[in-house]
Order: sequence, then C-alpha cells, then structure tokens
Amino acid sequence: MGREYPDAPVAGVGAVVLRAGKVLLVRRGTAPLLGRWSLPGGVLELGETLTEGIVREVLEETSLRITPLAVVESFDRIHRDAEGRVQFHYVLIDFLWAPQNQVVSLIKNRVPHIWQLHRQVWVERRRNQMEA
Repeated sequence: MGREYPDAPVAGVGAVVLRAGKVLLVRRGTAPLLGRWSLPGGVLELGETLTEGIVREVLEETSLRITPLAVVESFDRIHRDAEGRVQFHYVLIDFLWAPQNQVVSLIKNRVPHIWQLHRQVWVERRRNQMEA
C-alpha cells in the first residue's frame, strides 16, 4: 500500500523531544509536508511496535537515541486533492521523549533541524492542522 492515495489510513509516530525548554524539529523531505518543519518521526514498518518505530525514525533522522516518557496526543491528518479524493491519510501518535545522548549529529543523513520554543511549535502545529 502506498502512502499517496492509500486504501486505508497509514499509521505514523512522532517524537516530542525536549531540551532546555525547546523542542526538536526537522525539515520534511517528502509530501505532504515537504519543506515544512515538524516533529521527527515517520511511518511504522510492518511488525514494528509504536516504540520501535519512533526510536528507529528519530535515530535515522537525527542520530539521537530517545527514551519514552508518555503519549502526548493522537490525531489524524487527512489531505484531499483538488477533486476531493483522499491523497494522504495518516493516523499519528506523538510521544514525549527524553534524549539519551545530548548531542544531535545530523551529518549522516543531513536532515535540517532546529530547536524551537515549545509555545511556538504548538501554535504553528495547530495552524497546520487547521489548514489540512
């Protein structure tokens, strides 16, 4: 099943990684959020638990090892094309995490990243959800 025009919703996970009052964001390299800042994370692979999936995704994107603390939020993100057909449909679960190692090294995958103040992230996130 592909991510674009799927037959069923796609399960995804996101990580709210905090450090010194800021949250980690990565710039997305694929649709539907191409070029936008968002939480690190991605789609679960077959047979992967939620925890295994988000640990893998964050490690791939940031080289950061994380420890789970709690579920923050679950929601869906549905994008429709100009004809009203469902182009993307994700069911997302975001988890609060604490970094195990304090240095974020993104040289391997060259994923742009920033640390942003919590409030700014949640305001922008709500605006993105309302636009979707």
